[in-house]
Amino acid sequence: MAKLKNSNLIGRISGAVGGTEFVDSPYGPYIRLKGNHVKSFSVKKNISNTHFSNIIRLWSKVTPVQHSNWVNFAKGFTSSDKSGNAYPVRPIDLFKTINRNLLEVGASPMLNPPKKIFPKIIEEVDIDIIINKKKVDIFLFFKPHIEKNSCIIVYATKPLTPGVNSPKPSLYKKIAVLDSSFISGNSVIKEYCKCFLINNFNFLKIGFRLKPISLLSGLTAQESHFIALSGEF
Repeated sequence: MAKLKNSNLIGRISGAVGGTEFVDSPYGPYIRLKGNHVKSFSVKKNISNTHFSNIIRLWSKVTPVQHSNWVNFAKGFTSSDKSGNAYPVRPIDLFKTINRNLLEVGASPMLNPPKKIFPKIIEEVDIDIIINKKKVDIFLFFKPHIEKNSCIIVYATKPLTPGVNSPKPSLYKKIAVLDSSFISGNSVIKEYCKCFLINNFNFLKIGFRLKPISLLSGLTAQESHFIALSGEF
């Protein structure tokens, strides 16, 4: 690092030229070599970025007829902003959402708009987190049963501290994709531990999100969000 002396020639200067960076700090201006900042991403983040890039490239392959079909398909959908004001969904956004959902559960993307087939809404959810000297487990209960051509993505957080009751969306990670073979009341402890590499189970609560998806359309039903507390049995 090289320190600069104040002068009428230099004045208050900041920025970078080539590999040299000029910094205007509270203690005076100085020069330093510009570092190469490399962003690091997790494996799951890289996969997500790859999926998104593939979807964008896929949209470029849509024919004029298919594009027209997506325009007509999107007319039946609306979304809302933070103020609750409704606005129409753009065809490209609907295309990206549907295909992102399909890729997330391991299904094939689609160039043609699907039929409006929605999965069943999850009516009841219960999660039992059991912690005692003999057993550590997480049991997932829900109604209705998952249909043949549907699945449920289960997202969860790491063990939450006592004061956290509304986890940020960034804290949730996908731990499992459940299909019709999953029986309500089965354990998801293996999926949870594999995702978070947890070996200390002295936790009190975990945030969960359940998102139903139709494998025939990529459309979703309303997500279920809740906090599960641990108990001894």
